[in-house]
Amino acid sequence: MDKRGIRKGIISNISFTGDIIRYELNKHMPNISFDFIIASVDYCFRKPSSRIFELALKKAGLSCREVWYAGDRYEYDVKGAAACQLHPVWYNTCGSDKESSCDISFLYITNWSELIEIIEKL
Repeated sequence: MDKRGIRKGIISNISFTGDIIRYELNKHMPNISFDFIIASVDYCFRKPSSRIFELALKKAGLSCREVWYAGDRYEYDVKGAAACQLHPVWYNTCGSDKESSCDISFLYITNWSELIEIIEKL
C-alpha cells in the first residue's frame, strides 16, 4: 500500500486509547505507519455509528467515494462503512457465512494477501 501511495488509518472499538494502539503497533510492526488512529474510547461513539466514519474521513481529508474500509466485523465494519458510502471490505477470518450476510455490496477477503492482489490489479 505504501508503494502505491495508499493512505491508511484505523478505526477501532477497542477499549484502549489511540495512543496505546499506536504504541503497540509501532512495537510489533515498526515499518507500518498509519495516518491516524481513532479509538472509540477517545470519542463518544462507536462503529457502526456514521459519526466515527465521518471523523475518519475528515482526518483523512477524503470523500467517502475515495475510501475503502476493511474490517473483520460484518455488523460494525461492513454495515457502518456502507452506511457512510465507503467501499466496505469484509476481512472474514472467522468463517462466517458470507451468503447469509449479503444485504449490501462489499468486497470479501479471508486474508490480507487477497486485498493486496486486488489493489495490485487496479
